[in-house]
Amino acid sequence: MRSLGLEVPWAHVVGAVALVALALLASCAHALRRLRAAPLIDALRTE
Repeated sequence: MRSLGLEVPWAHVVGAVALVALALLASCAHALRRLRAAPLIDALRTE
């Protein structure tokens, strides 16, 4: 069987992983900032 000559675009894969990690980090930082600003019980009640 012949090979199709397809290659994995590693630069795009690495870029996508980096963007997902950045979004996760930003989401966690935002959540931690909100928890520090308000007491835990009040923060859960407003959700």
